[in-house]
Amino acid sequence: SNFISPGSGAGTVVLQGAGPINLSDELEVYNLEIDMDGSEGAVLLQNNLTVNGNLNVKSGKLMFDGASSLTLLVNRNVSVQADGHIGVTTASAFHNMIVKGDFRNYGTVKFSNVAQYEPATNGAVRLTFEGASNNDFVINGSTQLYRLFINKGENDFYTLSVTSNNIDHFKLMGPYEGSTGLESSESGLEGWKRLPLVISKGTLKLGSNIKIDRLGYDRDGGGVKEFQIPSGAALWVNGAEVQTMTSVNNSDIGLTLGGTLKISAGRFVIP
Repeated sequence: SNFISPGSGAGTVVLQGAGPINLSDELEVYNLEIDMDGSEGAVLLQNNLTVNGNLNVKSGKLMFDGASSLTLLVNRNVSVQADGHIGVTTASAFHNMIVKGDFRNYGTVKFSNVAQYEPATNGAVRLTFEGASNNDFVINGSTQLYRLFINKGENDFYTLSVTSNNIDHFKLMGPYEGSTGLESSESGLEGWKRLPLVISKGTLKLGSNIKIDRLGYDRDGGGVKEFQIPSGAALWVNGAEVQTMTSVNNSDIGLTLGGTLKISAGRFVIP
C-alpha cells in the first residue's frame, strides 16, 4: 500500500521496451506510464487494472486484449501523447474504461474495430466519466469512441467539458438504432442506455469542433428508446453541432427531455 496509495509513496510504474508486454494478472498501481520503443510497441491489458493516480501513454500502445470483459479504472487523469495510443484488439469482448479526472488526447484513442454506427463484433470499449468534480476531455488527436457515458455526482452540478482543435478528430462509433453488438449481455437496460452517448448524472458541455449527427432512436431495449436527458442530467451545447437523428421516424424525434438542455453557441437540431 505504500506504493499505490496517495501520501504513502505514490509510486510510478514505467513500462518500456519493444513489447509486447502482457499484463495478465489483476493489478493496482498509483501512476502508470507507457513509454515503449516506438509508436507500435504494445502493452496488452489482459486483466483488470486500477490506476489510483495518473495514466500517461507517452509512446506505444495500451490495448484492451481479452476474450472476457475487462475494466481499466483511472482515479485521476489520463494523458495520451502524440506517439501514444489506447485501443482494443479484435478479441470478441466488450470492455470498460472509467476515468474520474481529466482526459487529454494528443495521440490516438480507438475503441471500436468496425465501421461507424455498426454493432461491435470484434472488440469495443465503453468510456465512462465518473466522480464529483469538474473535468476536461481534450480531443486534440484522433478519438473514436464506441460509447461515451457521463455519470458524475448525484445531479447536474459537475461538468465534463469536451473540446477539440479539429472537427475531424471526434467520432461516436456505436449503433444508434436496432440491435446491440457485444454489449448485448447488458440485459434489462432501457433502449436509451444502449446508445453511443448516455448522460446519467452531471452536465456534458460540448464545445467547438465537436460534431454529433445521430444521437439515436429506436434502440433495442425497454422503456425510452431514443436519446434521453434524464432528471439530474444536462446537455450544454457550447459551440458543437448536434443532431438527434437524420430524419423523422414515425413519432420519434430523437430526444426525451427530463433534465436540462442548454444551447449557448452552436446548434442542436431536431428533424
